[in-house]
Amino acid sequence: MIPETIRIGGYDVKIEYVNNMIPDSAAYGQYIPRMKTIQLDPGVCEQQKHSTFIHELLEAIVEIYELDALKENHHEIVLLGEALYQLLKDNPGVVPSG
Repeated sequence: MIPETIRIGGYDVKIEYVNNMIPDSAAYGQYIPRMKTIQLDPGVCEQQKHSTFIHELLEAIVEIYELDALKENHHEIVLLGEALYQLLKDNPGVVPSG
């Protein structure tokens, strides 16, 4: 489940849904640092939506924690996002609740 907000580094990051992001910006989602907002396209399948959410979380972490080495190499963020999404999907319950 994708929450309405998520806390990263002391910031509340809002999750919004924006229609037609794919045709309008060639993206499934984006992180907007100035607004501390993650935007996701609701028109994609659930798996893509969750994968994109994980990717945008990583984008937010990189920006908030000023991980400059990752900022310079977006491909690394893409790979980390895909790996983390697959790990969480293949291992339900790996993250403890509470």
